[in-house]
Amino acid sequence: MSGERARGAAAPHAYASLRQDIVTGRLAGDSPLVEGLLARRYGVSRTPVREALRRLEQDGLVKRGARGFEVRSYTADELFELYEARILCEGFAARSAAERHRAVDAARMREAHRRMVGLPGDAEAQQRVGANQRFHRAIWQAAGNRTVLDMLSRLYLHVVRHTTLTDHDRWRCALDEHEQVLDAILRRDPETAEQAMVTHLETGRDVSLLLLEPEDPRFA
Repeated sequence: MSGERARGAAAPHAYASLRQDIVTGRLAGDSPLVEGLLARRYGVSRTPVREALRRLEQDGLVKRGARGFEVRSYTADELFELYEARILCEGFAARSAAERHRAVDAARMREAHRRMVGLPGDAEAQQRVGANQRFHRAIWQAAGNRTVLDMLSRLYLHVVRHTTLTDHDRWRCALDEHEQVLDAILRRDPETAEQAMVTHLETGRDVSLLLLEPEDPRFA
């Protein structure tokens, strides 16, 4: 395609591109979302951008401000609630993965973990985030529950914007925590798998909240 994208592909392209820019932090919280600027950015007309903004509003990633759409930001309390929901769902997913995983699931989880461990020390933040998402998603898939998979996929879009994996020390700790989760799943130990996942996510939550609200004694 040259010039503006074909009509049928323009709306999905605008939606996927804008969503990616939001969840990766290229567009920060409270950033104004101007249709004309976004249309030029993604090489489409304003109509698919308008459609993308409406869809992202339904996803909870953008909101209507006084001057139009803007990227949604989160308070510490809102982020805590998102993590609370994720911890409940993903603890269950780890338990279910330990009970239900098949050979293909085990191979997928091992490969995702291997790719995380194999990233160079100077890997870009988005490489780390992508590798982390593949590992977690492999566990969600191994749980064998499509409803939980969908819920976790949606929750991840919100919490990933506050990732702590850009910090080298936190990254190394996360790799160790992932290994504990994976080991328990592959040993078919549901109780240990669930607790290891909960501990992993609670640690990430606490670091994220401390960075967001360093003066709040609740997160010290």
